[in-house]
Amino acid sequence: MTKKTQTQPIPKTAAELAPAPYNPRKLSEQAGRALGYSMSEFGDLSGFVFNVRTEHLVSGHQRKEQLDPGSKIVNFTEARDECGTVGLAHIQQGNRLWPIRFVDWDELKEKAANLAANNSEISGEFTEGVIDLMNEIAAGLPDVYDQALLF
Repeated sequence: MTKKTQTQPIPKTAAELAPAPYNPRKLSEQAGRALGYSMSEFGDLSGFVFNVRTEHLVSGHQRKEQLDPGSKIVNFTEARDECGTVGLAHIQQGNRLWPIRFVDWDELKEKAANLAANNSEISGEFTEGVIDLMNEIAAGLPDVYDQALLF
């Protein structure tokens, strides 16, 4: 007999997004402030970000190298915000959609955003619980553990 699960309602605010209790990363107070500044200054840098003014990829370089060069950009929607966003779309590879954000920044702001997106000082550090988490994943999903270099 399979156990039925109840679907939970979709969160309506960021406050309702409960953190995973096993999250193995933490930020120092200083790094948290820097990350907050980066987010307010540049918006989301974790996906693909492309500067329409300079025609440069700002973030997502390593992820782009993993995509088929013929992957199409689809579903473009004009979207503007205080961080310089001018549009949103997806890069489609097969059935997968990867978010891409288009911005309009001068070259100096682009360079600052690129540096922020790659800044190890604001990426946090592992907590003591990371070893237990790694062991759990290695035991339960050994292929994922090996292929994603989680060691």
